[in-house]
Amino acid sequence: MSDADQTPSGLTVTWFSPRTSDQTPVLFIHGFMGRASEWEVLASKLVAPTLGIDLPGHGSSPVLLEEGPWFAATCLLLEKTLIALEIPIVDIVGYSLGGRVASHFAKRFPSKVRKIVLESSHPGLTDPTQRAARLESDKKWADQIEKDWPHVLDRWYEQPVFESLRRHPGLQLARNRKNDPFKLARAIEGFSLGHQSSHWHLDHPALFMTGAWDQKYRAIGTEWSQVSPQIQLFIVECAGHNIHLEQPEAYLAAIARFLELDLS
Repeated sequence: MSDADQTPSGLTVTWFSPRTSDQTPVLFIHGFMGRASEWEVLASKLVAPTLGIDLPGHGSSPVLLEEGPWFAATCLLLEKTLIALEIPIVDIVGYSLGGRVASHFAKRFPSKVRKIVLESSHPGLTDPTQRAARLESDKKWADQIEKDWPHVLDRWYEQPVFESLRRHPGLQLARNRKNDPFKLARAIEGFSLGHQSSHWHLDHPALFMTGAWDQKYRAIGTEWSQVSPQIQLFIVECAGHNIHLEQPEAYLAAIARFLELDLS
């Protein structure tokens, strides 16, 4: 059973399995439009203390007041959260935006992180023109989210990167409708890939997971693992961008192997 609480940092934390003193906790970070609770079923099957956070602008966590990039501020809030929870070091599992936050946190606070799992995550744009274009695109999405919620969700999942979800008609994404559109609009701009620093060189052991059907992130993962030798590339068959939703058993098994954990 999960137990959600708002920490002194303002971030909402959900514990999925009991904390023990002799194991490194595993922190799960969701993607854009997600929340910590989406990880409960998966996380509770790892024989380790597991928890998740609601990123700023998502779930029960507030928006940030900063008008610029949210990455640095979120890393500071996450550090404050871990201190309040008396957690000296974590393994991090991050999906999409969550992986981008994880790589920022590992760079900013390297002693706080042991290993990282990056699911369909981007290391950062290096071309100024591409960064500017992404900022403009995310601004347009923010306007649509704020003015046409929840109908904009249909257009969001029509993007090519989510094409594989249509191969799994039984999957339900209705939980995303429960988000606050004002908060999401601020979050998509604050966490824009156009603001993100480039993290093509990682110092921590990392597992990059990509779905075989996600051609864009399969290419990114292949290049990233070649540039940064600390990264292991793992391709999951019959999956696209959202591997933990499309192929949860294969996803969980890969995480357990990499983090050297048993499954319940």
